[in-house]
Amino acid sequence: MSDNDLFGAAQRGDRDALRQILWQLLQKDAFASCSAIESALEVAIWNDHGDIVREMMRLAGHVCTYVTRGRHLILTARRGSTAAAYVLCSGRTSFHWRFIQTALVWAAVNGDVATAALLIPFVTRSDLLTSAMSVAAKYGQTRTIRKLIGCRVDVNSQVFCKWKQTALTALHSAARSGQTKVLKQLLHFKADNHKRTARGHTALDLANEEGHVAAAAVLRRFAEKDTHTHTHTHTHKK
Repeated sequence: MSDNDLFGAAQRGDRDALRQILWQLLQKDAFASCSAIESALEVAIWNDHGDIVREMMRLAGHVCTYVTRGRHLILTARRGSTAAAYVLCSGRTSFHWRFIQTALVWAAVNGDVATAALLIPFVTRSDLLTSAMSVAAKYGQTRTIRKLIGCRVDVNSQVFCKWKQTALTALHSAARSGQTKVLKQLLHFKADNHKRTARGHTALDLANEEGHVAAAAVLRRFAEKDTHTHTHTHTHKK
């Protein structure tokens, strides 16, 4: 049995063959086969074979390094393999916050709510959740945003954008990307339409700047409605 046989079994999702090949490799020299095992684990993740990932972690998880496990976690989020993510997260391994952040961002990009739900309990920094919400807003992932809001992430918290060299809220990110559904969702959850970036731009300014007519119209209508409601309430109190 060779390393290629292990790779092929992981790719096909053949658990019986994989178990036999893996056992023989481990009997010879577990750590000499470390790279082959990690490659097979990656192909199992990419092909969304959660049962194969579980079997490999059960039999050969001890040969995987701290760094490679972090890379595997990121790969599960990129691929959207919730089953594989569950296997990795249910072990005793603790992940560095950078691995968690990158994996959560990929889950946000893909709108993979199930994987995001697995990762959120491992997040110990509020700014990482804010970053995930901003990314989800940029890519129009309303279900992920709903999940993050349900986890008490502040819709008005800001994250620093290196590319634009400014601080943005999720509303700013949605406006800049023209995500009208996300804008309506965030405004429903009390996002501040008047909040400005570090450069002094409102969400409406960003929508206009990027030429997103529909997004700008949503923000403009909300601002007008908000102003009317505020004026009516103030007059009624008098």
